[in-house]
Amino acid sequence: MAKSMYSATEQSILEDHFRNAQWDNARSFLCTEEGRNEVNEGLTSFAPQHMNRFGIMKRGSVLITPALYAAIFHRAPFDIIEKVYNIKPEQLNESDMNCALGHLRNATLSSGRVWHAAERETILEFLVERCVHRFLLRASSIGVADGNIWTPLACAVENDLVSPRIVRMMCFKQPDAIDVKCRCPDNHHVFPLDISVGNREKRNLLLMGSDFYRQYKESAVGGVKWEKVLIPPVSKEAFELALNEAMNRKQWSLVNDLMSDAEVAGADKKMLNRAQKKLEQDEAAKASGLWHRRYLGPVMFFWDVAEDLISSTKRFLSK
Repeated sequence: MAKSMYSATEQSILEDHFRNAQWDNARSFLCTEEGRNEVNEGLTSFAPQHMNRFGIMKRGSVLITPALYAAIFHRAPFDIIEKVYNIKPEQLNESDMNCALGHLRNATLSSGRVWHAAERETILEFLVERCVHRFLLRASSIGVADGNIWTPLACAVENDLVSPRIVRMMCFKQPDAIDVKCRCPDNHHVFPLDISVGNREKRNLLLMGSDFYRQYKESAVGGVKWEKVLIPPVSKEAFELALNEAMNRKQWSLVNDLMSDAEVAGADKKMLNRAQKKLEQDEAAKASGLWHRRYLGPVMFFWDVAEDLISSTKRFLSK
């Protein structure tokens, strides 16, 4: 992730090659001592120019960006990402993973290049294999919608361009990531499973639970090939546990997503009936809320202000 500072430094040559999609030039430059030095020291670029209060255009502050992050952000070809990584392997962290796995928020600043499906799969597998375990547990705002702070696994689950195969690989590499909370803009927390709604294959991988993958953790990547581990169908117990936890967290979209498959798996009828009743109550509450906002607009405005104030006070006191 870029750091801001003030200096008269010139823009890095490698940064310029990345921005302008000059990949052959980047390959040649990375073979030079100067290119390796840029990777080790970070790439220098400038924030957009701005006009001061006197109407004079001023150059923006200097941004120092890790070379691997810059290569991923500009969607460089695999061989360039591999070369940059090999020069300085320790730079790979959760921000790089989120940038690769998530959606680019500032696409207009990138080279304009996109990874095709096979290339993306190769790059993501390369990065996941080499990422230190602890970074897969850390959340970052990189690569996700503004205000969200998610782990790499959550980004992989949410992004339809990331295959279930990569999600499977990440579960084996760091099972604990399944149980890590991610934060949303309104400060409520979600788990990767909550984000999986609408993607049955990824959802079922998460439903296996961290304990299932933990038994293979030491040998799954680099030892016994993780792809060869047989993943059984999701059990009724796993569906029941997920349904119960989703109801407790009031994740009604997840509850709805689980219902039909849980019934097929033979989940407890009483639990299914309770879940259905909760869904109906949630729908009724939504309809009631819409009615109040339509016909009691001014009153609801002050109600919302009061709720926001109470919520902000609780967050402040909890710090």
